[in-house]
Formats: sequence, structure tokens, C-alpha cells
Amino acid sequence: MVWRGKLALMSPAALLVGVFFMLPLGMALYQSLQLSGAWSLQNYTDLFSVPFSRSMWTTLWISGATTVITIAVAIPACNFVASRGGWFGGVFFAGMALAFTLSILTRTLAWQILLARNGFINSLLLQFNLIDRPLDLLYTRGAVLVAMVQVFIPYAAMVLYAGMRGIDRSLIMASRTLGANPFQTFLHAYWPQFKGSLVLAVLIVFSGCIGSFVVPSVLGGPDDTMFGQLMNNTLTSDFENGASRASAAGILMIVFLTGVLLVGLRIMGRSPTAGSPLMMARRPTQEQDA
Repeated sequence: MVWRGKLALMSPAALLVGVFFMLPLGMALYQSLQLSGAWSLQNYTDLFSVPFSRSMWTTLWISGATTVITIAVAIPACNFVASRGGWFGGVFFAGMALAFTLSILTRTLAWQILLARNGFINSLLLQFNLIDRPLDLLYTRGAVLVAMVQVFIPYAAMVLYAGMRGIDRSLIMASRTLGANPFQTFLHAYWPQFKGSLVLAVLIVFSGCIGSFVVPSVLGGPDDTMFGQLMNNTLTSDFENGASRASAAGILMIVFLTGVLLVGLRIMGRSPTAGSPLMMARRPTQEQDA
């Protein structure tokens, strides 16, 4: 009877996962193996052609650079706010919540206005005689990076701030009192408490960047085509096999992000099955055997 109760409690979640994740994933996998109505792996081999491979490397480069810049900018700000608390934390939290209320498209279009040749940034530089003629800031990789960092900083900041607020500062003080140098204190007292939040923030930002479509479409140039854009172009330009090729690209992206997630869990010191019912059931038995 106990297992029936647990099964009943799990049924709504299992139904949601099955309908909104597993079913579309299965349909995409089936579609990716179809070519002109026949079973084929051609859609996957086409992913290693020049357009797809170039877009793949561009996506990884932009996503990696955005993640590094975002985390590097968010950590000092979050550490400053978390170490003070009080009204600092309230204002910080309110600012992050306000950022979530603005759509990505709105923020991206704002950057398009700011970075235009006759936009605010060029006008300001010309007014102070810092440049002789307007700079080509729009439709560049730099524009894509700046906008994507601005979009994903709230996500990273919320996770990092929550992690830093939970750090036990008394352990750090004890480490310094016992004679540990700053590096030893960071390695043994601070890092074990902070690494989970850092890895989670990296995974959230990197995964979001991989699937970005709006920012590179509006602000990027021809050399900044990311994987999501190429999937959309393939889907709309090839009416016969576009859906199959786009599905194959989506499956490849899911497999890659799953690998990134497993690496992140490994760094955090967790196993994907650590919290499973099987592992939870084995622990008492192992303790009794000991």
C-alpha cells in the first residue's frame, strides 16, 4: 500500500514530464531519423558539414565567453552584497526581480538603439571628441556578447547571491585563526561551500546561451550565426527535410548539454543517482553492515 501511495503522489509530476518533455523528445528523435519518408542517419552526418560545424563552434565560443564574463562580473557584486546583508540584500533582490520583468526582446531592441551609428553611445563619443566618425558597434560579436551578458547576469546573480548568503563565515574565521593562509582558507573553508552555487550558475548561463536565438538574430552579423538561428533557417528554407535536420540538431544539442550537466554534477561531487530512491534505500543497509 505504501508504494501505491508514493506512485499516486508521483503521477502528476511523471505525467507532466512525460507529456511536455519525453513525448516531444521522442517525436524529435523519430523525426531526426527520417529523410524523405525513409529511415536514415543522413541528418546527423549533415551536422558535420561546414555551415553546421561553423555555427556550432560560433555557438560554443559565444556561450563560453558570455558565461565567463557573466560569472566574473556577478561574483564581486554578489560577494559585496552578501557580506553586508540588511537593506543591501533587499535592494539587490528587488533589482534582480525587476530585470526579470523585462522581456529579452525589449532589452535586445534597447541595445540595438544604443549601439546604432546614430545611437546614444556613438553620439556621446562624438560629443566628447573621442572619435572622429561613428563606430560600427551594431551587428558585431561584441554587441552580441554585451547584450547576452546583460540578459543572463540576473540568473547568475540570483544563484550566486543565494549561495554566498548560505556560507558559514565562522568556518572562514576559524581557518584564519588557526594559521591558514588566504589560499588555504579559500580552498578548504570557502570553496567547498561555494562550488555548488558556482557550478549551478555556470550551467544555467551556459545552457541558456547555447539555445539563444533573439539576441544573435537582432544584434549579430553573418559570422555570428548561432545554432538556434541555423535550426530556424533550416526549418523554414527546406520544406521537405528541414524539420528532420532541425530535429537532429536539437537532439545533438540535448546530448551535448546532458554531457555538460554530468560534468557539472561531477565537479559538485554529486552523482546523478545519489538522490534516487535506490541509493536512499541502500544507505541504511550499508550502515548496518558497517
